[in-house]
Amino acid sequence: MDLLALVNVPIEVFFAELIEIDFVKQLAEYYRQPQRISPPKNTFVYHLVVAQRESALMFFVFCYLHHIQLSSRLTRPEAATDYWRSILKFVDLFKVSSNPQTLFWLFEIVFMCTRKVNPKLVYSVDREVKRGLHRYIKDMLIKFAKFSVRE
Repeated sequence: MDLLALVNVPIEVFFAELIEIDFVKQLAEYYRQPQRISPPKNTFVYHLVVAQRESALMFFVFCYLHHIQLSSRLTRPEAATDYWRSILKFVDLFKVSSNPQTLFWLFEIVFMCTRKVNPKLVYSVDREVKRGLHRYIKDMLIKFAKFSVRE
């Protein structure tokens, strides 16, 4: 992890390449496939192997984001827009996951990203990023509420 952080790859490039890895493509493809069974109401079904792989991937991304030092160019709104677009593109791959642990990891990743680069910097430049981030957070909070009231 330290070696990866030391190379200082721009975060937009990191997420763009991460999305193209076969491991991530397979996870994303799993959710594009139609559900074969219809679960009963208030029941969440997830595949154990997929859940383990997602958790490992989310842990890797979280650790990477924790260790990297972001460049000062991200204080410019244009660069920050690319930063947020790449993050939203990554989390959108997994927002349909039914694994609670994956959703919590994603929420933590987005929270850490807000601490590194304030999203308000982008709001005046790109309204689509603002809508996407607000929609994502709203959807995640609704899923968390559904998990908590599950019987």
